[in-house]
Amino acid sequence: MATIGSQNPPAPRRWPFVAAATVVAVGAVAVVLVAISGDDPSSRAATPTPTASPTPTPTATVTATPGEVAAATATIENIGSRPTGIAFAGGDLWVISPRSPYLTRIDASTDRERSDHPEVGRDSTAIVGDGDTVWVTNGSERLLIAIDADTGKERWRVPVPAGPRRLAVDARGVWVGTSSPDGEPGLVLRYDRETGVQRQQILVGEGVGAMASSGDALWIVKRDSNALTRLDPGAAQFRDIVSAPGPVRSMSFGAGALWLVLAGEDTIARYAMDGREPVTAAAGRSPTTALVAGNYLFVSSRNDQSVLVFDPGGLRQVQDPIPVGINPIALAASEDGAVWVTALGDNTVTRIELR
Repeated sequence: MATIGSQNPPAPRRWPFVAAATVVAVGAVAVVLVAISGDDPSSRAATPTPTASPTPTPTATVTATPGEVAAATATIENIGSRPTGIAFAGGDLWVISPRSPYLTRIDASTDRERSDHPEVGRDSTAIVGDGDTVWVTNGSERLLIAIDADTGKERWRVPVPAGPRRLAVDARGVWVGTSSPDGEPGLVLRYDRETGVQRQQILVGEGVGAMASSGDALWIVKRDSNALTRLDPGAAQFRDIVSAPGPVRSMSFGAGALWLVLAGEDTIARYAMDGREPVTAAAGRSPTTALVAGNYLFVSSRNDQSVLVFDPGGLRQVQDPIPVGINPIALAASEDGAVWVTALGDNTVTRIELR
């Protein structure tokens, strides 16, 4: 497996010091990603002083073991500071680090970090990409920001009426879910993809949990009741469908199903869009994100330092866990079929390729 150092410019030029600062799940149509807020959904962290990055030092590539369906092929080092979210758009991977005010941009065709770092402010809470646009939410400043994925330039930014925490995108618009204390309502808001104009606002009395789009509907888990709910086009309220097996850390859509990662449990769940209760499977230790790519389900197992590969139909692992960076968390898929994972513990992004 090749290891590639970051190409960040020296710290004094791009990474000004700030003393302190106060991070899904998200689903998209063309691109799926999940950002977990902060080091853990309930935590906040102080901001370190950024340092200069070393010169890239590639190492030998590791070949796949017979019987493997996927293997790690490259690791990019020195990516942000505890990177918590990743998205694919415009041929690049885009990474958020709540401790840093800048995005990190990686060329998916070369596994190399680009020199430009669009500024979105500290406390980025979620990121999603689709087509030629990347959208990022900033929690402390209560902003939704659109970035042109070709130029890296900001297209627009708009205020959000409460702290944004969840993010999804589909043909109808960009969806933002806001945070709220337990027992208090949250908001789901829809914004125009091109202009940022707010088109819809829905009050969710039980609070907004994990969020994902299935293309034909928006889905959320109501945080306080664990109800899995659906918002159809033209509807003004979410409709309860089934109960989730427990509190949900993150959610995504793929292979005709919703994939739920349960908070506080070493478990994932599949809802087959059939009105029946979700079915569950063990998924390592402290799974954080589930993502369908190719014909397989990938799950980041935070405390195993690995990514697990499942058969989506049988919910059984199809190979040994794939070793990646320390404390892997967020996943994204690029258009070439590769899966990418961020790791909090060592500030890396690892590329996984199907065989």
